[in-house]
Amino acid sequence: MKNALILLLASILFTGFWSCTSEQQKRQSAIATLEAEAEGDTDASTAKILIEAYEDYTTAYPDDDTFTPRYLYREAGLQYRQGDFSKAAELLKGLLKNHGGSEVTPQAMLMLGDVYNAELKQPKAGQMALQALTLRFPESASAKTAAGQLGDTMIALEDELEALRMSIYDDSLARIDFRKADLYIQQSELYSLLLPDAESTPVILFRAGEIARSARNYEKALDLYDKLCKVYPEYEKAPQALFMQAFILDNDLKRFDEAGQLYQSFIDQYPDDDFASSAQVLLENLGKDEEEIIRNLNSKAATQPANTNQ
Repeated sequence: MKNALILLLASILFTGFWSCTSEQQKRQSAIATLEAEAEGDTDASTAKILIEAYEDYTTAYPDDDTFTPRYLYREAGLQYRQGDFSKAAELLKGLLKNHGGSEVTPQAMLMLGDVYNAELKQPKAGQMALQALTLRFPESASAKTAAGQLGDTMIALEDELEALRMSIYDDSLARIDFRKADLYIQQSELYSLLLPDAESTPVILFRAGEIARSARNYEKALDLYDKLCKVYPEYEKAPQALFMQAFILDNDLKRFDEAGQLYQSFIDQYPDDDFASSAQVLLENLGKDEEEIIRNLNSKAATQPANTNQ
C-alpha cells in the first residue's frame, strides 16, 4: 500500500495534469498536493520524493523569492530529520546567500544554529547563527527562541573574530597556524551570510581574503575578494580587492590571461588609485621573469627624457 501511494504521488508530481496557467504553478500545486498527502508520514521513501520535488523546483526557479526559499527551508528540515546534517546546513546557507530577505530567513537562521550546536558540534558557529538572528530580526518569534537558548552567553561577535584573527600568526615561530586560519575564514564567511548589512562585514571579508592568501588558499582568497567587489563596491578597499585578485592570478596561480583582464579592469575603473601605476607595470610584464622585468624597466628608464630643470 505504501509503495502504491508513493508511486501515485510521484506520478502526480512529475506528470502535472492540473489546469494551471503556467508550468511553474503546476509544480507548486504538485508539491502542495504531495505535502498534504505526506503530512505525518515519516517513511524515508516519502521524504525522498519530497526532497526530489523541492530540488527539482529550486533548480528550475532559483530566482523565485517566494517559493524557492520556502522549499529550501522545508528540504533542510527533511534532511535534518533524515540525519544528513551537513546537507541541511548547506541548504540553509544557500537560502541565506540567495534569499536573505525571505519570510523564512529567521526560521532558517534558528535551524542553522540548532544544526551547528546539536548535530555538527560547532558551538562557535551555532552561537554566531543564534546571536546574529537576535540582532537582525529582534522582534521575530525565532529571535526570541534564540535569545532563550543563548541565555547570558551573548558575546561581541566582531571582537571574537578579531581575537581569532590575531591568534593566527605565531610571532615566535614566524609561521601561520593553518587550522586557525581555516576557522577564521569559515567564521568570516558565515558572519557575512548572517549579517550581510553589518558595517563590519566588508572589513571582515577583506581580512579573510588576506588570511586565505597568507595560508596559500588562493582560490578561496579569489572568492572572498570577488564577493567583496560585487556585494560591497562602495567599501573603501574594494579597489584593492580587485587588484589583489589580479595579483593572485598573476603571481600565485600563473593564470596570466585572467590576470591581464583584471589588471586592465582595475586600471579602467580606478585610474587615479595608488595601485594604478603598479597595475600598469604588472600588466606590461605578465609572464616575464624577474630579470627580464628589470631589464625592461631599465630600458624604459633610459629612453625617458632627462630632467633638465635648472
